Amino acid sequence: MEKKNNQLGDINKGEKQTKEKIKQKSNQGITLIALVITIIVLLILAAISISALKGDNGIITEANEAKRKTEEANVKEMVEVEILKEQVKSRSGNLTTEELREILDQYFKDVPENAEDLQKNLEDPEYKLKARDEYGKDIELKVSDLYGGDLTLGTVDDDPRPDADLEVSYVGYYADFEDEDGNKTPDGKPDGIIYADLAVKREGTIPNPAYKTNGVYGYGYETEEEKAKLKKYKISEEKVTGFGTWEEKMITLANGTSGEDRFYVMALKDLDGSEHYWYYNAYGHLDNPVEGTRNDFGEGKTNTTDMIQKYEDGEYGEPKIDGSYTDLWGLDSLKEKVSKGWFVPSKSEWAAFMTMYSEGGKVGEGLYQQDALSSWYLSSSQCDDNYAWGASFDYAYITYYSVNIYYCVRLSATF
Repeated sequence: MEKKNNQLGDINKGEKQTKEKIKQKSNQGITLIALVITIIVLLILAAISISALKGDNGIITEANEAKRKTEEANVKEMVEVEILKEQVKSRSGNLTTEELREILDQYFKDVPENAEDLQKNLEDPEYKLKARDEYGKDIELKVSDLYGGDLTLGTVDDDPRPDADLEVSYVGYYADFEDEDGNKTPDGKPDGIIYADLAVKREGTIPNPAYKTNGVYGYGYETEEEKAKLKKYKISEEKVTGFGTWEEKMITLANGTSGEDRFYVMALKDLDGSEHYWYYNAYGHLDNPVEGTRNDFGEGKTNTTDMIQKYEDGEYGEPKIDGSYTDLWGLDSLKEKVSKGWFVPSKSEWAAFMTMYSEGGKVGEGLYQQDALSSWYLSSSQCDDNYAWGASFDYAYITYYSVNIYYCVRLSATF
């Protein structure tokens, strides 16, 4: 009996041990699952952290982008400061291509070695340059974002001739600003005679406008800021002729200059050897009158382009195609010259020229009789619905002419 009880005790003891082993294994399984889950959670958290650091919107990515933008702004600022320094030196406020090239070469790689090649590249507004490594390896900027002003080839300091002075009027000097084909390339020959200098303010009387009270004309800049925007010019050492017996030195654009035109010039010869109607069938239809006393200096260029367009549109009547004389605004020769920058002077521009012609003792004996000028000239300014303004060198005054009477044409330009 005691033996049997011992056997039962052993069985119970074995079952208890078995249950404890099963429980231990169960606890081990739960611990392993928890570990796996913990590892998975940690991996997910790690992935999230890495993404937060290095993703497209990550902390590191954004920090790098902020650094890049800061470097880009620094390079841009340094270049713009250098450009500003050069602009201060230039009265026009603009740079030559060579000056811009030298600045860019300090901060960027692969800048063209000469101004001509850079000029070609700048024709593309998206043209970019990479910064030198010391200014940021990944920095790339559009040149058009650095400088958007005018550029001309060459430098302004390689011409030994004297500079034109901003305080001196060069009215009466000759101007050389184009070649025989009308290209804007000086060729050593006079193209016109200067009758207005915007660097030196001037007012004068319009002689006898329509036989009524004299009006006034005026032109020129008053402030140093305005004068600083004008182009630079050089003066010839020797005097030349070309306008009758008129003898004077010649003004030419300085190499590489840019900015605003300073001078108004009158051509040395008439447009052609013929006289022309102003606009024959416009009689009774004109609608843009200019009072005889009003200063319309500077409006000749706009008047000319407007009248050519109105003529082509038949706005003031049909073009006159018969007879010995032709309408001024339909002339192919005029349109060709206008495309190269010439225009029919306004009333006040003619008055300024007439003053230049009459003053200063520069007129040679018998200049008018020697065919430097014709007797009567058309202007581009309207007077009323029947008449346009013009210039009479027979009587040395500004008067008005019927639009269906023919007179000579001489053109002006600015440079």
